[in-house]
Amino acid sequence: LERAQRDLEYKELTNAVSQFDAAPLGFFTFNSEGELSYMNHTLSSWLGRSDRMMEGRLLSDLMPMEGVQLLQQSLVPHASLRSVQYYDLICEDGSTLSTILYGRPHEIVGSDEPHYGVLALRAEDAPQLFEPQRMTEMRLEQFYQTAPIGIATINGSGDISNANGSFRVLLGQGGQGGQAGNEAELTDNLFELIDISAKEALKTALEGAADGSAVISPVDVKFNLNGERSGRLYLSPARDMAEDGAVAIIYAIDTSKQRALEEQFAQSQKMQAVGQLAGGIAHDFNNVLTAIIGYTDLLIGSHRPTDPSFKDMMHIKQNANRAARLVRQLLAFSRQQTLRLEVLSLHDVIKDVTAMLSRLLGDK
Repeated sequence: LERAQRDLEYKELTNAVSQFDAAPLGFFTFNSEGELSYMNHTLSSWLGRSDRMMEGRLLSDLMPMEGVQLLQQSLVPHASLRSVQYYDLICEDGSTLSTILYGRPHEIVGSDEPHYGVLALRAEDAPQLFEPQRMTEMRLEQFYQTAPIGIATINGSGDISNANGSFRVLLGQGGQGGQAGNEAELTDNLFELIDISAKEALKTALEGAADGSAVISPVDVKFNLNGERSGRLYLSPARDMAEDGAVAIIYAIDTSKQRALEEQFAQSQKMQAVGQLAGGIAHDFNNVLTAIIGYTDLLIGSHRPTDPSFKDMMHIKQNANRAARLVRQLLAFSRQQTLRLEVLSLHDVIKDVTAMLSRLLGDK
């Protein structure tokens, strides 16, 4: 009896999968970590992909990261079947397919992990089902959510009431997984997410937006959640959103790479200044060494090798010549020396510069 029941369940499951594969709509499922668990044959054929090849892959392999953020935020647990706006899915050849996605959480027997099922409709088929005004609204929503710059609304206390995918990625809240549709993120306070040095400037900018000022200086901030991210915030008054409590619209640009380049440039300028300083000191020091070596030669010339002080004078000359070699190395390092090509023994060169290299490289 148990075997017959298992055979019946397997047959029903096989029929259900076959019906999904033959359906005129695309369908895929994923878990809370953003891993794809199923894709039907219809959707995989639209994308030129193998449905088996996509199982176990990530949502970011199927759509851009901004789309992943929007999809996960839209699938609120226990919500009814709902539209999730336009989406561009990535085909096997690198092109994109415009679709409209519908999704909802669903349970998988024997699994405690939340899963989400999504139906896909090709955008080219959508005009037959939607009014033109609704189509325009959905397309504008896609532009907002997939914009390459962060966009958010904020009230006078700094609470974020709405934010697109790029803004959340900038805050460090973007990622592959995470609970889809986590609305707790929507109540974050921006003042708690930025470095203390920028809080006063942000407060001033918010006050200007609340007063309806047309000219508000941009605010450069560093974000606390990741430490390495920085951004430039442009604020404008949110005149038409007073009912939502928002006083400002924020447009955020990621300046992390720019800040890193500026720090590298500043460090290179500092090293250039150190090189110029070392070159200038080396020239002056070289003049002193020339006098020492010259007068030592005069003393050596006026004394016999048997003289008790002759050995001391030779030590002075040897150490002065050693110092002169270090000066030449400093001048070559600071590029303030005329370079001449000549054949050298690499072993001898390394041996000569070992003293300077050991200090430059350090113990480790």
